[in-house]
Amino acid sequence: MIIEGHDLMNKYRRLRILYNRIMLFGEHQFYSDWFHYMFNTNLGLRNFVCSHFELNGKDLLEFYYEKDGKTLFSIQVNKEEYHFQDRGMNEEQAWLAIYELEELSYKELEKYNEISVR
Repeated sequence: MIIEGHDLMNKYRRLRILYNRIMLFGEHQFYSDWFHYMFNTNLGLRNFVCSHFELNGKDLLEFYYEKDGKTLFSIQVNKEEYHFQDRGMNEEQAWLAIYELEELSYKELEKYNEISVR
């Protein structure tokens, strides 16, 4: 799917914000630039794995949404490109899941901020 302009920037911005939140309250995975967090969603526990790095001089965000160790979708995005891979969830389902993670991440960020202030 080719996504351009405002839609691409909106997806990039939202995923970048979600990455930044998970970087704060999530756990390191693999290498120092990989983070993950287990969310208790309406459909059960879901692990969200994300990374931010540079590839060929371009800023790149990478995301994996997992259930019981199986990846259901993955996304790679930067300000110029967007790649979605269906691994059990189509793109519409994936964005509904991301909306839910955004809402859940607010609560986790509040918990993190309360602990940090003490």
